[in-house]
Amino acid sequence: MIKNGNVNGTQALRVTAASLLACVAAVPAAVAQVTPAGTRITNTATLTHADSAGPITFPSNTVTTSVDGLVDVTVVAAAATRVVADPASQVAVPFVVTNTGNLAQDFSLAGSGGEPLRVAIDSDGTNEATRITLTPGEQQTIFVLLPGPVVDRTAVTLTATAVTGTGVQGSVLPGAGPDGSDAVLGGSGGRATAQTVLILDPAAPSLTKSQAVRAPDGSERAINGATITYQLVARFPGAKRGVVITDAIPAGTRFVADSVTLDGIRLTDADDGDAVTFDGTTVRVTLGDPTPGTVRTVRFQTIIN
Repeated sequence: MIKNGNVNGTQALRVTAASLLACVAAVPAAVAQVTPAGTRITNTATLTHADSAGPITFPSNTVTTSVDGLVDVTVVAAAATRVVADPASQVAVPFVVTNTGNLAQDFSLAGSGGEPLRVAIDSDGTNEATRITLTPGEQQTIFVLLPGPVVDRTAVTLTATAVTGTGVQGSVLPGAGPDGSDAVLGGSGGRATAQTVLILDPAAPSLTKSQAVRAPDGSERAINGATITYQLVARFPGAKRGVVITDAIPAGTRFVADSVTLDGIRLTDADDGDAVTFDGTTVRVTLGDPTPGTVRTVRFQTIIN
């Protein structure tokens, strides 16, 4: 979940508060299971023929091969473009890095937006990440942090580079495989880059999410049974039509029934004609057609299981 992050988007019909600015929808599905490097693959066939005494079977010889190490990586941007309403604000641009090789691999990370930029594993920059370790098939969301002022049409990029080595596809990396065996570079050559172009639009809506935690003992510790109150503030510098906010309930928590408020007014979860519905997994708030200068505030609660 984006923590205390500002979300801006051109989509007039839907402003989404779901994790990563709904970038999950823009990121490929989980990588297919890869066979780890060093795995020995053996195969034996059989030949069976009929006989008066019954079927007789003859095995073939057994062939064996050992899977070579593969160094490969992809970087995918959550969106090709990102609209920014406030040029003075810091923008956290999300990317997903995936280890598409079959070796656990360290990757160095570099962000750029005309100059080197900070990269982190959360949108507020709390946990900077210039290097990550990924197991085969593992993915990690990385944010490139662009401080204001934002210049229109700035291209923000993230590059992930395998620490083991880079080069042309098919190049051999001596000693980079299991037990000192060699590894081979995949299609990325051990390095991948993606970019998102930032577009300034002062009339674009924004959505800011924050949270407050209250434990049963009165503390602010996020322990089992603690209540998390989420607040979403939608601002509309310009007029928009058919606006809907959706927010999926986070894994590891359960929704507090009838806890949704809109501008301080408590509404029901049922599909009964008011602005709020809850389908068991996602809170949906219909805001209609906000006029310029409109600010709407949504709050709801979950409990940590």
